[in-house]
Amino acid sequence: MRNTVSVDLRNIWEKMSRAAAWHCANSRAGVFPDANRDLREWDEATEEAMAIGTCKDLSQETLDNVKWGIWNGAWHTANRLFGNQGDAQQDLGRWTRHWQLVHEQQDLSTALVDDIRWMAWNFAEWATNVRKGSQFWANIGYDRAVCHASYILQPPTSGPEQCHAGS
Repeated sequence: MRNTVSVDLRNIWEKMSRAAAWHCANSRAGVFPDANRDLREWDEATEEAMAIGTCKDLSQETLDNVKWGIWNGAWHTANRLFGNQGDAQQDLGRWTRHWQLVHEQQDLSTALVDDIRWMAWNFAEWATNVRKGSQFWANIGYDRAVCHASYILQPPTSGPEQCHAGS
């Protein structure tokens, strides 16, 4: 079970998180040219993640569930903040299930999985709040995402948790 991942895999998961976040936010905001660009970036990033992850001996199941966990979290956030509560609830259920499966597969430590998922979640909060014009909440989402992204490479060794996940 890994406690950290390589810089290249962490960077590609961040790229996936940002692309999914912006695709979903732009889709819900009706900014379709940007949403299409973001979807292309998502597709490229997921292909790269699968190649890198396989080289790092992560299971295909883990890689798939990280991918879809990132995607469903981004859709949940965009749907929730744009008022599509029914879709948001379904996305949340899928998000929860994918991350539960990543935990169960035990390729990655619990702390590492949590930092990956909260990084992705908070990038979605950032992008969607930017699109909604809520800069205060966007800044909080961005700061939390960056905090969790840093822990993916080097988890804190002591002291209180500095990132406040999931809010």
